[in-house]
Amino acid sequence: MVIQLSDVEVRVLEYLSKHPGRPQSLEEVAAALGVERSTVASAVETLAGYGLVERRSVTRQVAELTARGRSMERLPEDVVFGLLLATGELPLDEARVRSGLGEEDFRAAVAWGVKRGLFRLVRGGGGGTRVVRDSEDRSVSELFEAIRGSGRLEVDPKSREVGVLRERGIITVRSVSEVYVELREGVDPSRLEIQRRVSVLTHRDLVSGAYRELVLPEYTFKYAPGYVVRGKKHFYVEFLEMVKEVLVSLGFDEMYGSYVEREFWNFDALFVPQDHVARDSHDSYRVSGSVELGDTLPEGVVEAVGSTHRDGWVTGSAGWGGVWDMGVAARMILRSHTTSVSVRRLAEHPRGGFKYFTIDHNFRRDAVDATHLPDFHQCEGIVGGEGLTLKHLFGFLESFSRRLGVEKIRFKPGYFPFTEPSVEAYVYHEKLGWIEAAPGGIFRPEVTKPLGVEHPVLAWGIGITRFAMIYYGLDDIRQIVTRDVSEILGKEEAAMKFGHY
Repeated sequence: MVIQLSDVEVRVLEYLSKHPGRPQSLEEVAAALGVERSTVASAVETLAGYGLVERRSVTRQVAELTARGRSMERLPEDVVFGLLLATGELPLDEARVRSGLGEEDFRAAVAWGVKRGLFRLVRGGGGGTRVVRDSEDRSVSELFEAIRGSGRLEVDPKSREVGVLRERGIITVRSVSEVYVELREGVDPSRLEIQRRVSVLTHRDLVSGAYRELVLPEYTFKYAPGYVVRGKKHFYVEFLEMVKEVLVSLGFDEMYGSYVEREFWNFDALFVPQDHVARDSHDSYRVSGSVELGDTLPEGVVEAVGSTHRDGWVTGSAGWGGVWDMGVAARMILRSHTTSVSVRRLAEHPRGGFKYFTIDHNFRRDAVDATHLPDFHQCEGIVGGEGLTLKHLFGFLESFSRRLGVEKIRFKPGYFPFTEPSVEAYVYHEKLGWIEAAPGGIFRPEVTKPLGVEHPVLAWGIGITRFAMIYYGLDDIRQIVTRDVSEILGKEEAAMKFGHY
């Protein structure tokens, strides 16, 4: 059998034959041959079609420095620790001056140095507070230096060291898929009958007549080309992507959930009583028929949640009393808030401090008006860790609002069955006045303890569409889903952005 291959395809085949038994990544092959990765990928596709090579995809978790991480030559606590190598201890004020760190970086250095056990603070004795060298834990520092040196490093995202650097916003971790290729077993390129195929004829080929000996690809003109429709991102999609970038820059990881949810996660795990008005069919969309979510309710959590509803279990609460019905908890609905995603995540027992968010659809039987839609987006977030208070929640909501161009925000006490204390954040709209946009609070023990979480958890559910209204200067939420964007952006801007108005 004669096989027609291009020059690059032959070179790839020859390269792989020199490395038998060792799969090569497309990047390695491209670097060795001095060609683009896309060229190698195309060549491998052809060779695989002939049955000459085998491909497999490998997904790895890799860490990269954030902008904050790239601004550091060393971790701040390592700077302070370096001062202590010679003396063993220093007055706190002297360490601040000699470190050369700014006030914020020095506070971070002390906090993380103590937390990592690099040094400890000793107070009193007439000499003020002193920084005293302790054990030398280099694991976090070595990971930072390795990532900084290589630019990108494969890591275990569940390791303590990775968790520390992610929590501080120094690194990000993402999934990277790589394709590896090797000769199929039994293939010997030297025994193949190969014709060189070319795609470009040179002037020399034509003049010399060499083109008569060349194998040219066959073309067909029987089929009409496909019609390509130009696509542009909707302005609201761009806004949501911007919000995600803001949250990721603040050190948050994204979480995901299903539109169809059990009432258990949507209500019961959030300590919403089974006779609450929000669970009525006039407020929530029930799902009829058989629905498979692909998971089962964790037995221990179910028992703890049921006991908490009946008599408070071990939470210190009196519960709601009465009978808790598993049949009600198992019913399917379209989720009414993305807080169901948060409690599912908490039930997975995330380690140490954590910060998660999700931005997604929710569904309620709301009457449509200037600020309500039955299908709406919510920006849900949770932050867990020791020592968190309502003050931290206020700080986050204010910082988040200002990053989206909302300068006026105020808070008032609120009530939700699943948070205590609870707060309602209002933002100012030039035409509509103060509108509720960001309810939140601290999850009650009746929520966290049944899920096995012992430390405080801040939670909020931001009505992100209302922030979009302020961002774009809209006075009716229905304009967000309009088909005529020239109404919103102005005809001239819409013509520039979308090209067909």
